[in-house]
Amino acid sequence: MGAFLSSAASKDQQWEHGEAPRPDSSKSMRLSTPLCSHGHPRLIPGLPDEISLQILARMPRMGYLKAKMVSRSWKAAITSAELYRLRKELGVAEEWLYILMKTADDQKLVWHAFDPVSNQWQRLPLMPGISHSRVYGLGLGDLEVSPMSTGRAFCKTSLLNNKLYVVGGVSKGKNGLAPLKSAEVFDPATGVWADVPDMLFSKSQALPMSLADLLKPIATGVTSYRGKLYVPQSLYSWPFAVDVGGEIFDPETNSWEQMPTGMGEGWPARQAGTKLSVVIDGNLYALEPATSSGNAKIKMYDAQEDTWKVAVSKVPVGAFAESDSPYLLVGFLGKAPFDHQGCR
Repeated sequence: MGAFLSSAASKDQQWEHGEAPRPDSSKSMRLSTPLCSHGHPRLIPGLPDEISLQILARMPRMGYLKAKMVSRSWKAAITSAELYRLRKELGVAEEWLYILMKTADDQKLVWHAFDPVSNQWQRLPLMPGISHSRVYGLGLGDLEVSPMSTGRAFCKTSLLNNKLYVVGGVSKGKNGLAPLKSAEVFDPATGVWADVPDMLFSKSQALPMSLADLLKPIATGVTSYRGKLYVPQSLYSWPFAVDVGGEIFDPETNSWEQMPTGMGEGWPARQAGTKLSVVIDGNLYALEPATSSGNAKIKMYDAQEDTWKVAVSKVPVGAFAESDSPYLLVGFLGKAPFDHQGCR
C-alpha cells in the first residue's frame, strides 16, 4: 500500500491543499494557541515563541523526529497544525513519499517515508492500536473522531476537496465477510463521518439471477479525477470475476453515474485485481499488470476519445497471481515512480 502527501518542495510547485502562500502572512503570524504556559520555558530562551516557531518551520522535515526529543514544548510545536500552516505560508512545505508495509512476522504495520531533499528513507514511529473511532495523521499523531457508521476492511480510499472518501470494502456479517456497496466521507474540519449514497452497480442487474446471487459487487480502486471520484468495479466470487466498468461520484450533486464505456471497460488490470491509478498534471494513469504473454504497461486515459493509450510500454515487473498485488503507483514530484518489491 502507499500514499503521498501532496505538498510543495519549491515555489514553482503546487502548494499544500492547493493554496499559494500569501507574501506578507508570515510577518503577521501569531500563535492561535500558546505553546508554553506560565512557568514553562520558551521554545528558544530569549526569543518570543512566534519567532521560534518561524525558525522551526524552516527546518528540514527530516530533522523533526529527532527535534521532538529536545523538550515537551518542542514536541508540542512540531506536532501542531500551526507549524504546518506556517510552513505552507513560507513556501517551505516538502513532498514526501510514504509506504505502509507489514513487518516480517506480519504482526505490525510500519510506515516508511522517503525524503527527496536528503535522498533518505526513514522508519516512522509505530502506529498505536487501531481503533474504529480514530484517524491517524503522519507526523500529527492520532485524532479522536466520530466512528464510521459501518465498520469495513479492504476498502478503497481517496482525497477529494480536502475530504477523505472511503468506498466499498467488506464488513463482518452472520455468514462471514459481506461486500459493501456503501461509502462514507470524513471532513477533518468537523471531525465527523457522513454517509454517501450507495454505489449503484447497475450493470449487475443485467446478469442472470443465478450469477447475480453468486457474484458480489466490489470496488477495485478509486481515484480523484477532475473534481469527482472514479471507482472501477467488479463482480466477484472466488475464483470467478466479471469486470463491470465503474461509477463516478459527483460531490456537487451527491450522486453516482456510470463511467464512460471506454473508460470503465478498458481500465487496465486483470479481473478483480486492485486497479492502481494516479493523476499527474491532470492526466489519469493506470497500471496494466504483466501477463505470461506480455509486459506490464502504464496507460493514460484520453477523455476526448474515451480510450486508454499506452504511455509506458514496458514496466520491469513479472507476472503475479490475481490474489497478489505487490505494486505501488503514486504521484510524486510531478512524476509517477513505480515500486515493485524493491524495483523502481
